[in-house]
Amino acid sequence: MIMKKLLFSILLAITAFTAAAQTTLKVSWNPNPETNVTSYSVYYKTPTNALNSVNVVGRLNTNAVFPVSVNTVYEAYVTAKDANGMESDPSNKIRGQTLYVNGIGRPTLITLSDFGTTNFAGFVLNIGPTNGTLTGTPPNVVYTSTGAGTKDFVTYTSPEQFAGSSITNYYLFYKAITNAPPTIQFVP
Repeated sequence: MIMKKLLFSILLAITAFTAAAQTTLKVSWNPNPETNVTSYSVYYKTPTNALNSVNVVGRLNTNAVFPVSVNTVYEAYVTAKDANGMESDPSNKIRGQTLYVNGIGRPTLITLSDFGTTNFAGFVLNIGPTNGTLTGTPPNVVYTSTGAGTKDFVTYTSPEQFAGSSITNYYLFYKAITNAPPTIQFVP
């Protein structure tokens, strides 16, 4: 039996920050059209960690949540499984990074990263930004927040291939506080 390849959709939800500067990321994908699919496995990792997975039971359950640390590049893909444990080929791969950026109107230099150290030339902007501006030439771009919201994101297509598809790279921007605190002083 050959299972159809799945397609990851756009990463849409960064749901929470914790005190440890960690966030949870929600990913979604198109359901596999085969009726014998019983579950999906979402595989994700960072460059320095082993591959982790989340099991999602049900053919129509097409999203998962996993933890992602700020300023860390991560990547993920999904497979479908049937009742016999047969697993499909992997979906397209997505890669991303959540970044803190300077306050409103203050530029932040960002280097678009692949999973290794080569930083491929040829990133193509697909989506965004909506709450800021981008200048420069990939892989080195400058993001400047316009203050229209508390977060922003952009997506780039990488020339790098995985399972016959280009890798989609997501960069999620969170603005820092713009104004410095009032003057500090010693109290006698």
